[in-house]
Amino acid sequence: MILLANGCSHASGAELDEENTDFCYEKAWPKYLADLLKFKNVNLARSGSSNDRILRTTYSWISNYLSAGKNPKNLFVTILWSGIH
Repeated sequence: MILLANGCSHASGAELDEENTDFCYEKAWPKYLADLLKFKNVNLARSGSSNDRILRTTYSWISNYLSAGKNPKNLFVTILWSGIH
């Protein structure tokens, strides 16, 4: 199974590690959730992402995944939408 995560800085692990202030995927919550569920972790999140970017990159990743003939039942998607402001 694959945990596909996307979102803004809160999903990318921004500021959790001094050397990686924009993202720190190894310390972000999607990694912990994937480990807990024993899933492979794929994190597309980026600091400052708009909801448009989150939707676009999630759609693109899933489209490529399905085009490769992979089973959608092996995919668990989590999205942390950015604020409306």
